[in-house]
This record gives sequence, C-alpha cells and structure tokens, in this order.
Amino acid sequence: MSHGDLFLTNESEGSSVPLRFIAFDILWHHGENLLDRPLHQRREKLDAMALKSPFQAIPIHIANDPTEIAATFKQALQDHHEGLIAKDPESLYSPGKRGKSWIKLKGVMPTLDCVVVAAEQGHGKRSDVLSDYTFAIRDEKAENFS
Repeated sequence: MSHGDLFLTNESEGSSVPLRFIAFDILWHHGENLLDRPLHQRREKLDAMALKSPFQAIPIHIANDPTEIAATFKQALQDHHEGLIAKDPESLYSPGKRGKSWIKLKGVMPTLDCVVVAAEQGHGKRSDVLSDYTFAIRDEKAENFS
C-alpha cells in the first residue's frame, strides 16, 4: 500500500476496501471557475494535472463519425460498462440542467421481476414520500420470495 492509497474502512469488522477517485470533468481549478469554458478546455486542464493513483481521469475517445461511436459503444457493453456519454467538445457545463450537448447511450439491461415487501418514510426534503424500498424476488425452487 502506497502513501496515496484510499480505503473505505469498516472499523467494526476490521476490513477495508480500496477506493479510486475517477474524474470526468473539472469545474474549478486553483480558484478559477471553469464553468464558462468549453469541455475540451476543461479536459485539457484535467489531463494536465497528470493524476496519480488512486486518482484518475476517465479516458476519452474523440470520434470522427457515427461508426466510431457505434464501435466504442459496442466495446463498452462488451467490457460490462453501462454505456457511454457522448459530449460536444464545445459544450459548457450547466449545473442542474440537461441539454442536448450530452447524450447518454445505454445498452439494454436484463429485467428482473420484483415485489416490494417494505417501504420506509423518506428523510429531510423527502419526508413526505416513501423513499427506501425493500424488494423480494421469487425463488422458483423453494416456491417463495426471498
């Protein structure tokens, strides 16, 4: 274990799990607000930081045509990733807003039939709704839910 390693520790069980910090973007750097900069400039700043483990910048791939996007998407699914985010390199970061500059590409995920067996009242701003759910799935061999 090196000096810069991060671990999530469960002291009651005496165990730890290695953590990684993965950066997708940089919005603030040494007191400079980067929200008004296009994505490609923000990425240049992030990449120039040359992060060392356990910190890393997510790799990006610049596609020149739709076939490259399709091939990269297919590879992402084969690597068991959820999908891709396609981003316009000129896009600005807009906190809390969804624009048309970023598109999420997701594969078809398998479905699972579940039954809600418990729900708890939410906390804080969600105190007026049920927000914590417990699900069960049917155990075909035992013919019950678990």
